[in-house]
Amino acid sequence: MVSRLEAALAGALDWKVRPRRAEELRLTLADRLGKLKRVGVAPEVIVKVTPGGPRGGTPADDKPHIRYLMRAHDRDLDAENERGQVIDYEAALRTMDAWTMTARQTTGRAVLHVVLSMPRETPPDALMRAARAFAAKTWGPNHQYLLVAHEDAAGEHPHVHAVVHRTGRDLRMLRHGPGELAAWREGFARELRAQGIDAEATPRHARGVVRKAERQAVRHMGARSRVRQDKVTGAVQASSRPIDAATMRWMAASRQAVQARQQHYLRAAEELEALGYGGMAQKARRAAAQPVARIEREELRETALRLRERGAARGASRSR
Repeated sequence: MVSRLEAALAGALDWKVRPRRAEELRLTLADRLGKLKRVGVAPEVIVKVTPGGPRGGTPADDKPHIRYLMRAHDRDLDAENERGQVIDYEAALRTMDAWTMTARQTTGRAVLHVVLSMPRETPPDALMRAARAFAAKTWGPNHQYLLVAHEDAAGEHPHVHAVVHRTGRDLRMLRHGPGELAAWREGFARELRAQGIDAEATPRHARGVVRKAERQAVRHMGARSRVRQDKVTGAVQASSRPIDAATMRWMAASRQAVQARQQHYLRAAEELEALGYGGMAQKARRAAAQPVARIEREELRETALRLRERGAARGASRSR
């Protein structure tokens, strides 16, 4: 019975990707039960690799990006290295020069830029402590790095920038594929919870998200320019055409993913009920019933259809 419960929870909550070291994402039954308590309730951590520069992330961007990180909002900030030493901007530039000299010629960039954040307001000191502990365990054994704590212009939404030397002490390169990013999210969430911050890291399918989020740059452009308007215009034009085969396949796969997630949660609820854990069984049923997160393509299509209907109604009123 316990094995059936574990299999059901694994289907609902486990990551579908694997890092090079599989043990980094190996979850126990206790881990999965903890996730079941928090999924859809605790805020999701954000760990993302960014280009780190205006040119989309080229070697020439590394030092200018350090300048941006440490001289943001017209004030000088300090960085903290893997030894816990606080260094100023000039020392950080010298560190970048040293890393660039030791980088392999075939790797392109000497560093990896990572942002550690939370989607809602979090105490900056606790966030930095969690980032410090996470970086020490994740990169510290083999890689040098710098941490810079940031807040936005309004003093809200604190986050930490990590600049990691890609070449390790053993001359191996730092990997950051989907499996590693998933493991980093898990590790950062653990350190946040150790600081008393409610946080979780779950794959998209566990939360009913069936499509990757819109890129940050595109989202910001949409907020400030005509990008969103152009997308809606394109959707209006597309809405008059039949749905293509690729979109149909994508929609079918999305429905299957949602149904599989619901079935896993419902099987877990049955097993928990049989074991006498009624409260946890209710959580599993609530997780199964949580709505599928809306995605941009669907929203644009609905907006386009409303605009078409509105235009048709205006045309009909003028013809009277």
